[in-house]
Amino acid sequence: MSATFIFPAASSSSSSYLSVVKHQTIRDTNTLTTNTIPSRRLDGGLSFTQHSHSTACVVDATRGPDFALQCNEATKERIRKLFHKVEFSVSSYDTAWVAMVPSPHSAKVPCFPECLHWVLHNQLEDGSWGLPHHQPLLLKDVLSSTLACVLALKRWGIGEQLISKGLRFIELNFASATDKDQYSPIGFDVIFPGMLEYAQHLSLKLHLESRVFNELLHKRAIQLTRSYDSSSLELNAYLAYVSEGMGELQDWKMVMKYQRKNGSLFNSPSTTAASLIHLHDSGCLDYLRGALKKFGNAVPTIYPINIHARLCMVDNLKKLGICRHFAVEIQNVLDETYRCWLQGEDEIFTSAGTCSMAFRILRGYGYNISSDPVAQFLEQEQCSGHLNDIYTMLDLYQALEMIIATDQPVSKKLNSSSLQSLIQRLSGG
Repeated sequence: MSATFIFPAASSSSSSYLSVVKHQTIRDTNTLTTNTIPSRRLDGGLSFTQHSHSTACVVDATRGPDFALQCNEATKERIRKLFHKVEFSVSSYDTAWVAMVPSPHSAKVPCFPECLHWVLHNQLEDGSWGLPHHQPLLLKDVLSSTLACVLALKRWGIGEQLISKGLRFIELNFASATDKDQYSPIGFDVIFPGMLEYAQHLSLKLHLESRVFNELLHKRAIQLTRSYDSSSLELNAYLAYVSEGMGELQDWKMVMKYQRKNGSLFNSPSTTAASLIHLHDSGCLDYLRGALKKFGNAVPTIYPINIHARLCMVDNLKKLGICRHFAVEIQNVLDETYRCWLQGEDEIFTSAGTCSMAFRILRGYGYNISSDPVAQFLEQEQCSGHLNDIYTMLDLYQALEMIIATDQPVSKKLNSSSLQSLIQRLSGG
């Protein structure tokens, strides 16, 4: 394969910045759990994955879901099993980043050859990596996954034909990278250009449309300038979260401030892998080894997310009006979530979406918990307006409605501007 990387000329104003991409969790309102997309998160990650094996209720439209469940004990049993085993979908994007990690004993061999093997055997017919027959509006996610897999193969000098097919897919679909109608994984405007620069460093050959490429660089420059000029803790966390696209521009010591007890960065295999590549941290290594011990030769976009997934089940069962059939299972979820809340578990308090949902559901079931953690996320969002995930914004909005109705001191502190800001952003304003 050719050893040159062909880039359109970049404007000098944006040539010094990098950009990163991630998947997001997308909720399927027809199922009881959440589905993800393989790439990176749309906010904790957009990550479309093969559908989680969640169980949907088959409902007689004239009699409702409750009647259907009464007639179908097998369906109830399948739903009960979901409480005990949360299904994760494989993320080609995250798996590719884990495949790029070198061995701690030799930089010339991969630390996780099983992930590299997975990449080698999971390219689709069109040259991409991701979901077969992916949705037309998820091309940014597919581009991110495909480029990450190409980088992993090139990093270890294998799969030349697969690399050529992957590059061809990226070239044919490159215009989608700036298409405003496409769904964007979290950090896409930072990560994707950053990975393109890494491709250049690896001497990959890509023929890219100059208009689209320069627009990507411009967006990256705006986001990074805004983040570098701000002292916001949220924006610092964002820069750490999109580490895959930062490379040598990243402050890796700052990133490690966000390391969790399980050794991960944000429970994200890709962010953790990027950090491990630069810092060789034993905690990061143990986290990735643990994830692969559980999942085999590939990883999901977020792990673990047990609390969030089970809360989604409780929420959806309640909305379907069939929660009384699962009273024991729901009570167990509520008690466990309450215990984690009291103990300050990272999985709850480092995610605006999980924190907001846990607050709303626990309060709704009569648990006496403080609204202060949610208020902190609301204040951060009001100051920076940086959150792009509509589902997390909706969780915050629903939690804020509950705070306004029940916590007068806190609601006065937040005032109506937080509510109006969220309404405006949810409406696309």
